[in-house]
Amino acid sequence: MLKRLMIAAVVVTWLSEAAVAENIKTVLAAASKAMGADSLNSIAYSGPAATSSLGQAGTPNGPWPMFTISNYTCALDLSTGSLRATGIPKQTHPIRGGGGQPIADGPYNQNVNLNPNAPWAQQLDYVLTPFGFLKTAAVSADATLRTGEIAGRSYRVVSFKSQNKAPSGLPYTINGYINDQNLLDRVETRLDNPVLGDMLVEAAFSGYKDFGGVKFPAKIVQSQGGHPVFTLDAVQVTPNPPDIQQLLQPPAGGQRGGGARGGGGPGGAPGGPSRGGAPGVGVPGGQPPATPARKLGDGVYLITGGYRGVAVEFKDYVAVIEGAQNEARAEAVIAETKKLIPGKPIRYTVNTHHHFDHAQGLRAFVAEGATIITYKTNKSFYEKAYATPRTLLAPDRMSQSGKKAKFLTVGEKKILKDATNKLELYHIASPHDDGMLIAYLPKLKLIVESDLVNGPPRPNPFEIHLAKELERLKLDYVAFVPAHQPNPDQEVPKEELMKRVAEAAK
Repeated sequence: MLKRLMIAAVVVTWLSEAAVAENIKTVLAAASKAMGADSLNSIAYSGPAATSSLGQAGTPNGPWPMFTISNYTCALDLSTGSLRATGIPKQTHPIRGGGGQPIADGPYNQNVNLNPNAPWAQQLDYVLTPFGFLKTAAVSADATLRTGEIAGRSYRVVSFKSQNKAPSGLPYTINGYINDQNLLDRVETRLDNPVLGDMLVEAAFSGYKDFGGVKFPAKIVQSQGGHPVFTLDAVQVTPNPPDIQQLLQPPAGGQRGGGARGGGGPGGAPGGPSRGGAPGVGVPGGQPPATPARKLGDGVYLITGGYRGVAVEFKDYVAVIEGAQNEARAEAVIAETKKLIPGKPIRYTVNTHHHFDHAQGLRAFVAEGATIITYKTNKSFYEKAYATPRTLLAPDRMSQSGKKAKFLTVGEKKILKDATNKLELYHIASPHDDGMLIAYLPKLKLIVESDLVNGPPRPNPFEIHLAKELERLKLDYVAFVPAHQPNPDQEVPKEELMKRVAEAAK
């Protein structure tokens, strides 16, 4: 009897699995038919678009700054998994936030040629398109089906796992939401982000229209970390364009721009020219180790070789300004600081602002036992971010240490001082970031700053605003020490900034 029950259970399980597999096949087939994907081998679409700079908001929890893209066109070859997007990013709004503003108009080209060994960030660009998802899900061996609900609307949710593994060894899971009209409403997944943890990445499709027998969304909005990174209003859609190979052809001399992580949007959205220098999200940063430091004055050292850090020695401890571009860079700055000032703990790390390319290495300083000094509005932002699970990355130093982030917030001014040294911190509500801090070393008459003094060939609004703020603060300074390493690697004299500001005023 027991044997019969066991056999029956196995048969029921097999039938259930077969039924689910059939349902997945049926659901995908119905979506493919409704959207006109059955006879679709390639597609090209164009229309007004916009892209953003991930992690470069003007204020914590604010949206990423968006830039329009004129002449935007995206072409996909669904038989080979190739994608190319072209356009010209333009500065069409008042400068607010980071991302290399003001941006210079220029051609942009994005090329994604996929193969089983391609980086997941590239594959995701393709999978987050409507037909890229359907084609990939249809050939996935581990696809599953369930029901889901968003804002009171029911969906059939098709999920599959990527062949690529996250740094933690886990595969990425991709979910597609198919509505009662058999149209794909959205695709979502998560990527590791050094600040936001397991960051939600999603593409929402709406307003489907018929274009030559193919249903294509009139509106595409792709988001990362809760804010849009790419938008498109599809005006022209061409199924199986005869010139697809020409549309996919890379420009002579290579492409400009890059993948979507950390500067643009996925799914054909251009990352655009490098906007602010933020390293790719989801891809571990690989900044080279710190080079030998340069002494700026008694107990003050400049650590070069990337996003620069300044180590300030006090009687019983050390404070490090900046140097937190990513974990690798932070580790290098910490190691160099210990060589320069042995036997004293790094008690503080000064975070000038919350932009990701200045915050991705803060976890390493937390593991070191340092307290993060930052503007008061940034504390809740970091606390929320650090409370988010980070399962897609192999445990970083902060996770391994078990330490929790500690914060010392700054209002308008804070001073660290003892008989050895003095460090003054001032808040500047810059259009680059509302919570910007600058560090002032009165003994050396030096100002340590990030992103505000950008040097030739042209002045920008950040420099003009900084000059006014320094006049208001009445600081006696002779030069700047930028966190972004200038070329040549030297301090920027006050006179140089004033000259550029005067030229801008003309």
